[in-house]
Amino acid sequence: MMESQHDNQKELLNKIGQLHRRITESDQTPPAAGSAEQQFHQLAELLPQAYFELDLEGNLRFANGHALQLSGYSQEEINRGISGFDMIVPEDRERIRANLPRILNGEKYDDHEYRFLCKDGRIIPVLIYSTPILHNGEAIGIRGILIDISDAKSFERKLRESEERYSLATAAANVGVWDWNVKTG
Repeated sequence: MMESQHDNQKELLNKIGQLHRRITESDQTPPAAGSAEQQFHQLAELLPQAYFELDLEGNLRFANGHALQLSGYSQEEINRGISGFDMIVPEDRERIRANLPRILNGEKYDDHEYRFLCKDGRIIPVLIYSTPILHNGEAIGIRGILIDISDAKSFERKLRESEERYSLATAAANVGVWDWNVKTG
C-alpha cells in the first residue's frame, strides 16, 4: 500500500516536471503525448481533490474524476454544458457571484465555504479555492479545487450537541458542579 502511494507521488512529481518544462520551454517541439492543456488535465486526474475549470460565463469546461464522482455528473454531461453556478445551492449563488471579480483579479479573500448541490439533490458543505486561468495575461476562466468538508461539519455538529447536553445536565443538577480542568498557579 505504502509503495503504491510512493509510486503515485513519484508519477505526480514526474508529470509536474514534464508540464513545467513544456510551459517554460515554449520553443521546444511538443512531445506526441498531447498539448500542455491535455497534460495538465492528466495531472489533475491524479489530484486527491475535486478539480474544475469554468469559462468566464461560469460554464464547466473540465472536471477531474474526483469532481465527477462527488457531483454525480458524467463527463458526457459536462461536455454538453453545465453551469458551475447551478452546482451551488441557490442561497449561496449570489455570494459566489460576488466573489467572481475577486477571483478574476487574483485578490485574496476569506469566503470559501459553500454548499455544493449534487446531481441527485444531495447538499455537501465544501471549501472552494479558485484562481484565474490566464492566457496572454488576460483572464479567460477560473480553475480551482473543491474540498468536501462533510466530516468536519458532522464533527462540529456532534461537538456542539454534546456541549449543549452537558450544559443542560449541569444546569438541571441539584448539586454544584466543579470543573476540575481549571489551571492553578
